[in-house]
Amino acid sequence: MTPTPLQYEISDWNQASKCLSNTSKHLHIHVSSFIHNPVLTGTRIKVVHDTYGDLFTCIVNGRGELIDSDTKYELSTDEILSQLAKFGFYITYADMRRITNAQLDYLITLNQLHFDKIRVLNVWKQDKSGVKEFKHHIVAFQSANKESWLNNDYSPSYTEFTDALADGSAMNLDGISETSRFVWDWLTYVANIPDILADCAEVGEWP
Repeated sequence: MTPTPLQYEISDWNQASKCLSNTSKHLHIHVSSFIHNPVLTGTRIKVVHDTYGDLFTCIVNGRGELIDSDTKYELSTDEILSQLAKFGFYITYADMRRITNAQLDYLITLNQLHFDKIRVLNVWKQDKSGVKEFKHHIVAFQSANKESWLNNDYSPSYTEFTDALADGSAMNLDGISETSRFVWDWLTYVANIPDILADCAEVGEWP
């Protein structure tokens, strides 16, 4: 049986140093910060091999005398994650600073209702010709009762989806008007609500 690959969710690049590679135990991520330095300010992310040394390096939010101010290009978060994935580091990044206090209160309420996960769920239904039609929903659910939903690529049938709503193991947040007040484009993975609450507490209060 093929072992489940190691996957990580981070909300700060410094957390990447704790992630392990799926391709080699000799690969590591090193993260360093240059602070209040007129020559260079920013965060350096490196993939280092015990034998072959530095295999990938980039600077995030780079500023200073070493940085050409006329050059605006910088690797995006997705591009950095793609480079890390090449070396077996399977990481998703959610910037907790984009979650407002009101949205945080909303997640606290969901957690108090015993929902520990939240994700965008693609639900399918067959039309008369047998073709699957998909519709996505923002869904909170109880992972203990819906283990298959922990796979971000999994798409349940409409029947499975409505059964979960009926037995209380899931809640369709699309049907709650408050959901539309918030931005959800950071929700590209199966998020653990308690982790989000803990991360937001570490990051601090946001408007």
